[in-house]
Amino acid sequence: MRDLRDYENAFHEIQVTMNQRAEDIRRANRDIAALKETIQGTQQQLKYRQDERVKLQADRDHFNEDLKQITQLAEQLESQRKSLQQDLSQLFETNLALAEDLASMDQKLTE
Repeated sequence: MRDLRDYENAFHEIQVTMNQRAEDIRRANRDIAALKETIQGTQQQLKYRQDERVKLQADRDHFNEDLKQITQLAEQLESQRKSLQQDLSQLFETNLALAEDLASMDQKLTE
């Protein structure tokens, strides 16, 4: 005589296994959807950061150009200041000499 098979139990176990696999598939699909969302968000952030980098590089280039121009202007102003200072020094010395001459002439006239 052969052994009896418990088909009801076998079908029940198959049903439980199928339900577990269906749940596994749903979980995997949910994880895949979450990963796709994360990848999309990461790609958006990457594009934003790349755009920002380009803008910052352009800003840096403009800043460097402005710095170069300001440095040149500062050098020109310093040169003009030195020139004016020399002119004023010569003018002061001339005025001092003229004042001494005037004082000398005044003293001669008062004698």
